[in-house]
Amino acid sequence: MQFTTINDIMRVAIRRQYQQRDLDMTVTLLSPQQEEILALLARHPDGRNSEGIRNELSNPPHLRTVQRWLAELAAKRHIAAIGKGKATIYRLLTPTDIRMVSPESEAPGAAENYETYIPLSEEGREIFSQVRRPRGARTPVGYERSFLDAYITNTTWYLGEMTRKHLHRIGDTGEFKRPAGTYGRAILNRLLIDLSWASSRLEGNTYSRIDTQNLIEFGRYAEGKDAQEAQMILNHKTAIELLLDEAESVGFDTHTFLSLHGLLSENLMPDPDASGRLRSRPVQIGGSVFVPLAAPQLIEECFHNILRKASEIDHFSPEAQAILKELLEKYAQHGTAQFVVPDILKVPPISERGNVIEIAGYFGGAENLREAVNQLQTLLYSQ
Repeated sequence: MQFTTINDIMRVAIRRQYQQRDLDMTVTLLSPQQEEILALLARHPDGRNSEGIRNELSNPPHLRTVQRWLAELAAKRHIAAIGKGKATIYRLLTPTDIRMVSPESEAPGAAENYETYIPLSEEGREIFSQVRRPRGARTPVGYERSFLDAYITNTTWYLGEMTRKHLHRIGDTGEFKRPAGTYGRAILNRLLIDLSWASSRLEGNTYSRIDTQNLIEFGRYAEGKDAQEAQMILNHKTAIELLLDEAESVGFDTHTFLSLHGLLSENLMPDPDASGRLRSRPVQIGGSVFVPLAAPQLIEECFHNILRKASEIDHFSPEAQAILKELLEKYAQHGTAQFVVPDILKVPPISERGNVIEIAGYFGGAENLREAVNQLQTLLYSQ
């Protein structure tokens, strides 16, 4: 799935919350401009006045328009307005600003404080309260190996069918029929800046988006920032460029992942020799009671198991997967007699899905269709 900006990620997250709860999608969602304001205020916990917010927007409109957006966000309880007139400061609501109580819960202490940056379902609020507990109140846990081992590729799923179809639909860029990396190159500039900034911020990087843009586009280092923060952002930029430049060859394989690790960790590791390699020593995660795997042999075993299962996942659309299942049924009924492309595509029920060209479109083109059928035949004949 591909996103053009961090705001796209936020919009998708909001839609998932409503659709997974089977709520009416007529619910009013935030506009892209309002989402940009929320993202901006998230970078400024102390808040900004309307003029300061306007100056940091990517396409600043008239100040009155910004003030109207801010009033709507305040009315929807996404932000707090502190002060009056020109001195008004806007900031995100903090967990202590609003108290959200699930009406369905009668258990003592069910009332919890929640952030409202992204609307949470009841299940989401429960998870939120769990991860916000003090470390001393949490139970230390290790890597749940059975979560991976119990997964059977193309047979079991972690997400329901409705959710999978929804994610496939919103992640479809319409570029599937074009060479790998086409969409990424079309939005390269925004991708380099937004993804480098957002990914680095997750690691605690304090560069703002404007700082990141100046660094990537003009080579300007932010004043008062650690040099390693700039290195981290530039490493992300290099890793993204690798994924686009080598789009035809990258995959779920050891070479790709270790190459990415090497690029992302360049000049950031205490031991330079550890860059681009699997971890061989124990580590801890700050602020967490999770205990990562420590044995190098076990780390390598799980790493290769994850890659193997990921590479075996059927990446075709739900429609293409349904057609392959119908091909299997034809094989079970008639053997290889009707297993000839394109003839078999003209036989019901497959033909009911459209003509040969339309069916090939579900696979991203005739070449992908032919390859999928060949793989299916090879698998069948090897049994």
